[in-house]
Amino acid sequence: MPLSNSAPGFLLPLLLVSSAAAGAQDYEPVLLGTGGGRPTVIEFAPGVDDQLYFADKQGRVFRFRDGNYVGTPVLDIRNIVDQTGEGGLLGFVFDPDFETNGYFYLSYNTYSAMGIGDSVLSRFSMMPGSVDIADPMSEHIIWGYAQQTDGHKGGDIEFGPDGMLYLALGDGDAGSAMNLPTAMDLTDPRGSVLRFDLSLPFPHVPADNPYAGSAVNDEHIWASGFRNPFRLDVDPMNGDVYVGDVGASLAEEITRISAATDVGKFAGWPCREGVDCRNFANCVCPGTEYVDPIAILGHGNPDNACAIMGGTVVRDGVIPSLEGSYLFTDFCSGRFYRIDDPSGAANVVEISDVLNRDGGDPIRFVVDFTVGNDGRVYFCSHYGAEIWVLDPTSNFDTYCVAEPNSTGQAASIVLSGSPSISAAALQLDVAGLPPSAPGLFLMSRSTLQLPNFNGSQGTLCVNLPIYRWAAGGLADTNGNVTHVTDFQDLPPGVVPQAGDTWYVQYWSRDANPMPTSNTTNGASVLFVP
Repeated sequence: MPLSNSAPGFLLPLLLVSSAAAGAQDYEPVLLGTGGGRPTVIEFAPGVDDQLYFADKQGRVFRFRDGNYVGTPVLDIRNIVDQTGEGGLLGFVFDPDFETNGYFYLSYNTYSAMGIGDSVLSRFSMMPGSVDIADPMSEHIIWGYAQQTDGHKGGDIEFGPDGMLYLALGDGDAGSAMNLPTAMDLTDPRGSVLRFDLSLPFPHVPADNPYAGSAVNDEHIWASGFRNPFRLDVDPMNGDVYVGDVGASLAEEITRISAATDVGKFAGWPCREGVDCRNFANCVCPGTEYVDPIAILGHGNPDNACAIMGGTVVRDGVIPSLEGSYLFTDFCSGRFYRIDDPSGAANVVEISDVLNRDGGDPIRFVVDFTVGNDGRVYFCSHYGAEIWVLDPTSNFDTYCVAEPNSTGQAASIVLSGSPSISAAALQLDVAGLPPSAPGLFLMSRSTLQLPNFNGSQGTLCVNLPIYRWAAGGLADTNGNVTHVTDFQDLPPGVVPQAGDTWYVQYWSRDANPMPTSNTTNGASVLFVP
């Protein structure tokens, strides 16, 4: 299909996955800033914690330092990058040993005699002693392949925990107009995920690649059967490869290539789109060796997807509810999704209600995600060059106003520690009580504001049913009570689940001036896994 000027050249229709309600909102999108160009990839360098780097389609690498955009490019190779159609600078990753060798790698399209943007995989070096400026003369070409059209370049690159470099290469078609069979042709690297061992001499073929040593098949192929795998991610824990494959007319898909079971297998294109057979020539559909997608987005209602943008597996992050999940989005709709347990059940959850701008407008045109050195998730938009970060939100809050007690001040309660159920370390602190006053912690699933309940001088801030925490006792001589729970002493009937908000208040005896009772303000906790 022809590409309009309003869509990035490398993005075509996207597939959509089933929606579900978002989980615990323990994070929010924050706009870090606006950069230059038309970003395609966002990256962090090992050992460089104060800088974020991104590549743009034209052929430049930029950076943010301490959250501020730096307009001087780290590298500018626009003179050799052909951004025609779906081409350009499409892949960017740092060497795992960047701290010692200063290497980083680019995947881009370059000019050729036919003007169709041949695919190139290259290594560049930073200037000696610098992490800010690269040496444009340091290019070392690792691999290249001649192209027939300006479409379906793919182009993303990532290192796996095995030290290998993975490259997602499109099938080279132009909107399927030519119906190229490259993705099912093992002699052709296009339409495949390729794998390189850069510690070996050219052609850098890992000994355990499925077609290593073949005199016929392309030795770099790790898995085949992709249309336009624009984004690729490798799980740093187990080496599984996740491919965001941009679809044709029906569906967008996320496919997981299990490092244990799917190496050398076929993902289905051009024989099928999503899980639907296309009756393409010489196809066996369905095939027994197909790798099924773990997420599918449709082009029509209710998904309304146009181009799937994967994504990253979140490991060692700072947001408990996202840990171990795979995040992805749709370029046009701005709808976001996470896949829980992506190596197993692969439950797809729509999280668009969390990942919206202030005011509720969607964040559109996102092209890449990464987990930063600080454990936060970053993503960038192609149009507008916006760089976003998912910041953890506080899972603790206070509400409801307390009345003064016999000390002349209002007692207060705050929650701290961890909102994580698995951590089991929630702390409750009460201050401003009458010295040595007895009291109880109260807990509820909903709120209330009822002044002078049952003759109390306080306001009841928790609603029925109210659960009485066994912990409590006497305030110390300073009017303080502290309790740390490991969830083994919760009131009967209280079983927190991830995504639940519970409300807590402290009730105490008092004499003001006659025997009475009073309460603190209310406090809440949003539990996470």
